[in-house]
Amino acid sequence: MRIGELSRRTDTTHRALRYYEEQGLLRPLRRPSGYREYAEADVLTVRRIRVLLAAGLSTATISDVLPWLAMERVNQAEHRPELLAILDGERTRISSEMSELGSALAMLDSVIETPHRLQSPERPPAGPTRFRRSLERTAESSLPRPGNSRPRRGAYEERLVSRQLQVRPYAEQAPVLSGEFSSLIPWESAMTSKSCPYAMDPAGRDIQGEAALLRERGPATQVELPGGVVVWAVTDTALTKRLLTDPRVSRDAYRHWPAWENGEGELAKNWSMAMWMADRNMITAYGDEHRRLRKLVAKAFTARRTQALRPRIEAITAALLDEIETKGQGQPVDLRVELAYALPTQVISELLGVPDRIRDELLAVIGAWMTSQDSAEDTARYAMRGYELLVELIAVKRTEPADDLVSALISARDDEAGAGLSEQELVDTVLLMFTAGHETTANLLDQAVHTLLSHPDQLELVRSGKASWEDVIEETLRLEAPFANLPMRYAVEDIEVSDEVTIPKGDAIIISFAASGRDPLVHGEDADRFDVTRATRRDHIGFGHGVHFCVGAPLARLEAEIALPALFERFPRLSLAKPADELLPLESFISNGHQELPVDLGLTAARA
Repeated sequence: MRIGELSRRTDTTHRALRYYEEQGLLRPLRRPSGYREYAEADVLTVRRIRVLLAAGLSTATISDVLPWLAMERVNQAEHRPELLAILDGERTRISSEMSELGSALAMLDSVIETPHRLQSPERPPAGPTRFRRSLERTAESSLPRPGNSRPRRGAYEERLVSRQLQVRPYAEQAPVLSGEFSSLIPWESAMTSKSCPYAMDPAGRDIQGEAALLRERGPATQVELPGGVVVWAVTDTALTKRLLTDPRVSRDAYRHWPAWENGEGELAKNWSMAMWMADRNMITAYGDEHRRLRKLVAKAFTARRTQALRPRIEAITAALLDEIETKGQGQPVDLRVELAYALPTQVISELLGVPDRIRDELLAVIGAWMTSQDSAEDTARYAMRGYELLVELIAVKRTEPADDLVSALISARDDEAGAGLSEQELVDTVLLMFTAGHETTANLLDQAVHTLLSHPDQLELVRSGKASWEDVIEETLRLEAPFANLPMRYAVEDIEVSDEVTIPKGDAIIISFAASGRDPLVHGEDADRFDVTRATRRDHIGFGHGVHFCVGAPLARLEAEIALPALFERFPRLSLAKPADELLPLESFISNGHQELPVDLGLTAARA
C-alpha cells in the first residue's frame, strides 16, 4: 500500500509517517516513481507506535519494544525481564520530565503576571490560555519535519508528537498491542489533557460518541481534521448560536483564514478537504457578499413557492413507493437508495433543471466527494469532474433556457444590470444548491425511518394520533443532525469564549451540530433518547442558525412531511431487515446517514 492508504487506515498524517521513517520505525519500499509503499503489516505497526507515543515512551524505547511485540508469546516471556527493565527506566524518565514540566509551567505562570517582559507594548496582555498556546506552538516548531537533515531535539519532542497523534481514548487503543503488554505501559503518564487537540475520525464511525467526547472537553475545544489541520470545534448550543450570529465570525477562507493563503498555498493545493473552502458561493461568503448571493437563491425557496411544489412531490413519492413495492416482493429493499435518496435528488434536479444524463454522474461524483477517505489527488479528481459536469449543465441551459433555477441564475449572471454574479459564483452556487438540496433531506428521511423502526413505541404514538409527523421530523433533526460537523468558519477578531478560552483571530472553527442536538443543557439528561413528545424537540439548529440558516429547510421539511406518512401508510408492517446496530454509517464525519437502510416491506404478512 502507498503512504496515502496507510495514513487513512491508521488515522495518521503523511508527516507523522515520515517521522516514523526517520526514527527507523517504518521501512517503506521505494520505487522509481518516488511513491512510498508499505507492507500490510505496517498498519498494525503504525497503530502500535501511536499508542506507545501516547503513553509517553521515547522513540528509542519504542524501537526496542516493537520487536518484542512481534515475537511469539513464548519468546515474549523469555525476554520479559529485559522489557520490564526498559519500562522501569521509562517510568523514571517520564516522572522526572513531568516534574520538570510542572516546575516550568509554574514559573511561566509567574511570568504571565508581568506580560510586558514578553510582549510588545502595542499588543494587549494575553491571558494564561492564549499565552500557554503560544508556547505550545513555539515548542511544536522543534518537531522534526521532512527534509530537515538536522531536526532540533528537545525534552518534550515525544510528548508533542503524542499530542498531534492522539486519536482515541487509550483504553480503546490498547488492544492493538496484543498479549500482556498493555498492562505494562505506564498509562498514568499519557497525555490526556483537554488542551491536546483531539483527532476527528474522518470515517465518522461513531459520530454521536465522538460528539459526546468533544462536549465533555468544553464548549469549544481544539480538534485535528484530516491532514493534521487543527481547528476549534464548538459543541455548546448557546455558544454556537452566539457565534453564528456574531459578525466577528466569517465563512470566507480567502479573507479571514491566513492558513488558506488566499487559495494559493499547500492547503488549497493538497488538502483533501480543500473543496469545502475553495467554493465561492453564499455558504462561504461574508457580509455584503453573502447577502448579495443569498438574495438570488432565496427567491426560489419562499414558503409560497415551496408549497406550490407539494403536488409534484406527492406524485414523485407515489411513483417511488410503487417501484419499492415491486422490488420488495419477497426480498429486502434499500430504502436509503430507493426513497430517502431518490426523492430529494429528483425534486432538486427538476427545480434546478438538471437533465438525467448529467444528474446521475453528478450525484456519483458528489457522493464520492462527501464520503471520500481518499487522497487529496483523488478528491481533486472528483472536484474536477464535478465542475466539468456543472459547466456542461450551464452551457446547455444557456442555449436551451427553461423555467428552472439554473436558467434564472444564468440570466442574472449575463444581465449587466443584474446581480454581478461571476462565472465561478454561478457554478459554485449551482453546486451548493444541488448538493445541499438532496444530501440534507436524504439523511433526514434515512434517520427518521431508521429511528422510528428502532423505537416502535414512538411510531405507535404517531399512529395513535398522540404525536404528529411534524414531531417526528423535528425530533429526528435534533437527535441526528443531517450534517454532523460542518466546516468551516473563521475568527475575524479574537473571540473570548470563556475566562479560560479565547479563539484567536484567524483560527478556523467547525460547528458540531451533532453535539448541539444532544446538549443536556437544552434537552436534559435524556438528550440521547428519541422522544417525539419531547418539549424541546423544536429547539435545535439542525438546519443552522443566523444569516446562514438553510434556505432549503422548508423544502426539506415538506418532502419529509409528505414521504414519511405515505411510506408507513403504504407499508404498515415495515421493519428493518438488519438489526439497527449492524447498519453502517456513511464514511464521513460531516454527512450523517447510513450506507444502506435495508427494510422488509411486510407484504407476505399483509396478504396472510
